[in-house]
Amino acid sequence: MLNKLRKQTYYKKLKLNLPITRTALENTANSRNSFNEIFEKVNKENYLWQITLNEIKSSKAMQDKWKNYTHQKAYAQKINFQDTLKAIEELMLELFDN
Repeated sequence: MLNKLRKQTYYKKLKLNLPITRTALENTANSRNSFNEIFEKVNKENYLWQITLNEIKSSKAMQDKWKNYTHQKAYAQKINFQDTLKAIEELMLELFDN
């Protein structure tokens, strides 16, 4: 939803401080011992997070988990699984471009 609002305002009103956001991601990944799973390069163009995200996109199990989640959380009921993954991908690409 945040990413959608950012797009609707052409990123003017809901501008993220990308360096601070990336630092927050790095700190969270370090505290969860998942830094390499996010920041490791698979090749010149791709990070491991991109491979993982593609696996999630095609995972029936993850789609089922999302469906269960939306049944439990009223705020998520109208949020599409693929839209959520697209928003994550867009934000990650922003973070990794800088």
